Parts: sequence; structure tokens; C-alpha cells
Amino acid sequence: MSATRRGLVWAGGLAAAAAAVAVIAWTPAAAPDVAAASTGPVVTPPSGTARPAPVARSRSATRVIAAAGDIACDPGSGSFGGGRGATDACHMRATARLVLDLDPAVVLTLGDNQYENGTLAKFRRSYEQSWGRLRSRTRPAPGNHDYRTAGAAGYFDYFGAAAGPRSTGFYSFDVGAWHLIALNSECAHIGGCGKGSLQERWLRADLAAHPARCALAYWHAGDGTCH
Repeated sequence: MSATRRGLVWAGGLAAAAAAVAVIAWTPAAAPDVAAASTGPVVTPPSGTARPAPVARSRSATRVIAAAGDIACDPGSGSFGGGRGATDACHMRATARLVLDLDPAVVLTLGDNQYENGTLAKFRRSYEQSWGRLRSRTRPAPGNHDYRTAGAAGYFDYFGAAAGPRSTGFYSFDVGAWHLIALNSECAHIGGCGKGSLQERWLRADLAAHPARCALAYWHAGDGTCH
């Protein structure tokens, strides 16, 4: 790898129930289990196109991560249909199948994981019945709908340690040569996101402690649109 790679992924503005899935492919470096480069995001609609062929999981294959936000419909929605969804809404089963076919190494969620208010009961009835099959490889980020339950309690209860500290919701981890950073754009719930905030200071320290040439940060709402 000859240059630093940096990536940013956020989900602000997506329609409910995973309107799009971003697919990021990594080409292996000389060491077959180390990622070398990102092709950038390719947005694939959940319906109306052929599903991609499954990705073979081998040490020499391209490493793949998938990312999506605004994922699971409220069970009380008129479009929920017992989890089957409707023609124009609640496509959580379709998008889950799409991601399963990709067989990614890691799944990133970009907030608003469970509509309308992210209670644990709704996570279990809606999200778990579709995207729950990907839970063991999921590294989530929270959104404003997750915080419509006080402290995003349902979100943190459902994802557990994978969601990071309950008081902050931001964390980082490594996949191969890449350093991935889950940020929390729900600034009002974590003491702010601006210069000097806990999250900003943590991010600076985290980047200094992990000087990877390849890094990807992801969160729910884009710059200037924090809820």
C-alpha cells in the first residue's frame, strides 16, 4: 500500500428499513489475511436487481464489509406485515438476505437500527427476525430513533458489548490492516461532539494510538445534521 486510505460512512437521510446497503471490498495485500485497499462504497437497492453471488470466505479472497442504516420497521407499522414488509416499505428481510449473500467479514450498522423508538421488545420482534442472523458479525452505531428510548437502552441491551460503552456509544476495532471507528452522532446524549468534547478528545487519542494507514469512520447523521 503506497498511500493512506481514509473512509467516512454515514446514514443520515436514508428512508426507513435499510433503503440501501453500502458494500466495501478490500483487496488482500501480500499477506493474504491483510486488507490493502478500499474500492469505495457501492450502493445497491434492496429490490429490483439481481442478488450478488456469495463471496467465498478464504484467506486469498477479497475482504468485504457491508453497511446499512435505518434498518428494521416498527412492528406497529401498517407496512410491517408480520415482518414480511410491503412493496414500498419495511424491506428488512430483503436487505438481510442481500447482506447474507455477500457473506461479509463485518457488518456495520449506521443508526436507527430499530424504528420507531428502539425498545428491546421491538428489537426482538423486528430486527432480530431479519438482521439478527448477522448479529455475531455486526458492529453497530446508534441513531436518533435508538435514543427515543431513554439512554438508547434497547439498543445497548440488544447489541451488548458490541455497541461500546453505554454512556458514550463510540468505540474502535481492527479488521486486518484497517482501523474502524464507530462514532455517535447523537451529540445531545453524550455531552456534545464539538472540539473539546469527550468524543473529540477520544477520537484524537484513538487515531494517535492506532496509526493505521487505512481507516474508516462511520456514524448515523452527517456533519451539520446531528440530532
